[in-house]
Amino acid sequence: MTSSPVSRRGTTVVELLFLLSTLSLLVAVGVPEVLSADRARQRHQCTYRLKVLAQAATYYSQTNDSWILGSPNTSGAYLTPDTLYAYGHAVQVWDFMGPLAEFFGLGFTLPPDQPANNAALIERFNQIRNSLVFQCPANGFVANHFYGPNAGTGPMISYNTARYQLYMEGHSPYDDGVTTYPNNAEERLPDSFVPRVDRMGDLSQKVWIADGARYSDVYTPPDYDLSVRPRWGGSFADISSYSTMTRSWDRSRAPGNGYLGSREPRRYAFRHADNDPPVGAPGDAFKLNLAFHDGHVETQGDLTSSNPHQWLPTGSRLGPSTIFPDTRQFFGIFDTIDIN
Repeated sequence: MTSSPVSRRGTTVVELLFLLSTLSLLVAVGVPEVLSADRARQRHQCTYRLKVLAQAATYYSQTNDSWILGSPNTSGAYLTPDTLYAYGHAVQVWDFMGPLAEFFGLGFTLPPDQPANNAALIERFNQIRNSLVFQCPANGFVANHFYGPNAGTGPMISYNTARYQLYMEGHSPYDDGVTTYPNNAEERLPDSFVPRVDRMGDLSQKVWIADGARYSDVYTPPDYDLSVRPRWGGSFADISSYSTMTRSWDRSRAPGNGYLGSREPRRYAFRHADNDPPVGAPGDAFKLNLAFHDGHVETQGDLTSSNPHQWLPTGSRLGPSTIFPDTRQFFGIFDTIDIN
């Protein structure tokens, strides 16, 4: 195994203790909430939480041979195709929240003698999604049950990871717990890609996690899937805001993207706008926060965020047919591109 290249220097003991204390503080009291319409402060609070989560994920990678948190092939790999019920630290294979809480001892772990059944899964999922550690202050949306165990209606999962960073490149859907991607869609991963930060490229240019709204689109308000091994990101991961296939960052109501209905799905994930943009507002009228693999956080408009180079591993290839039309025009993507 090679050492992790997540940062230019290793995390010191002092930095780790500070990170642990910060996470513990978020568990205990959270960042003070603003009960007014102060959007700028909500954005700042969300930025702070994402930064802490990104730094925690960085330390996870540093101590786990560069493997990326939240992948069916890393922290969720113990939930094999034969697993009847999700148990332990993850509520499903794409879950990054439960494993992060377990790794840092944040108190969300169920008692060791808790039986591996749906009641335990539901209890754990509700612990996680109600924790201020994992909630965006601007997320006032709720999600209903869609598939898998029914945990009732509760807070929409605030943050989603970038799905194509979490696969292994391969030619079969499942094999002994491994989740592979057969490279048969517009996204083509590098040969023999595995979900490690040392395979991603420039970590300061690659999104790990962002404000999200999985599962939602222009027709569907947020819901959640709690099955053990859902295939396309489950409740925690999605493709990206460049793709018409997204079910978290749906931008189909932006001008030029073809949908003229009255529902504006950008409100769910792109919830840090400077005001309250109307349905069908121009690209970048809606905004979200994104945390990168090097630990920094940016606020970007919905159109700017759809740059595919920041969502896919370096060396990937991407065809244009499933890219939103305004993204193709804005970034000049009219043919297959190589991801840098």
